[in-house]
Amino acid sequence: MNNDSCFKKVILITLRWIVTIKKLAKLGFIFLFEMIPTQFPLRLLFLFSGLGLITLGVVLAIRSNLGTSPISSVPYVYSFIVPLSVGALTIMMHVLMIVLQMIILGSQFQWHP
Repeated sequence: MNNDSCFKKVILITLRWIVTIKKLAKLGFIFLFEMIPTQFPLRLLFLFSGLGLITLGVVLAIRSNLGTSPISSVPYVYSFIVPLSVGALTIMMHVLMIVLQMIILGSQFQWHP
């Protein structure tokens, strides 16, 4: 599986999560999308750019035999189990943590500092 298909798969999964959260918000379970700023697409671009840099750093550390950090060990181990790259799994794990934070905080979640 090449990197392009892994990246496309990560984007599709992320979009599915966003759609699911929006559906839950419409049903009244989650109130997060009432506070979305107009700069949301730009902030999302910065988020994925940052995740891409984190992923690049993790992959370079692994390839240079420097090892992994504790937070990077989870995607590294899963890369042996599922047919996805360490980079794709790192992005998915970080997006999952952000979504979990949104769900846990509920109406207290803020899109801006």
